[in-house]
Amino acid sequence: VRIIQIIISAISRKSPSAVGRGVGRAASGIIGWVWMLVNYFTIPAMVAEELSAGKAIKRSAGLVQKNFVDVMVKETAVRWGFGVLAFMIFIGFAAFGALFGWIYTSGDIMMTIIFAVVFMIFAAFPSTLVLRTFDIVYVTLLYVFIRRKEGDISGKTAIPAGMTKELDRAYDKAQGRM
Repeated sequence: VRIIQIIISAISRKSPSAVGRGVGRAASGIIGWVWMLVNYFTIPAMVAEELSAGKAIKRSAGLVQKNFVDVMVKETAVRWGFGVLAFMIFIGFAAFGALFGWIYTSGDIMMTIIFAVVFMIFAAFPSTLVLRTFDIVYVTLLYVFIRRKEGDISGKTAIPAGMTKELDRAYDKAQGRM
């Protein structure tokens, strides 16, 4: 898919008109987005259901199709929440860097700004690790949630009883059943 996106992008860049370039970029983006959705639950399906890659892709596409709203909530609202969390991490690192720079340089404002920027750049490492892990965990829990909607599950995707009750309460509350 990435190769096809690169080819479409290369062809669209050679287009003499802005419309042609725009259509090429849009087509490339749509292909990437569709492929992301098709493979949304591929890894959880391979692990939990012990499916081959081809069968897991088909299973993932079917799950996304049946539960498109849940996937879109994750891709919009939850992703926005992760973005806010990333922003807070960056601001926290910058503030700590500024404080450290202010104390270390005895109040030199230029060095304080440099320290803040350097600390903010270094915030990319832990924030990427933490937020990517949150993303993977959320997709896996969404997969388990969808599997539970299909029926009772056991084995690798079973959730402990205490957590199941809490998830059921939250789901019922969200559905307005309480």
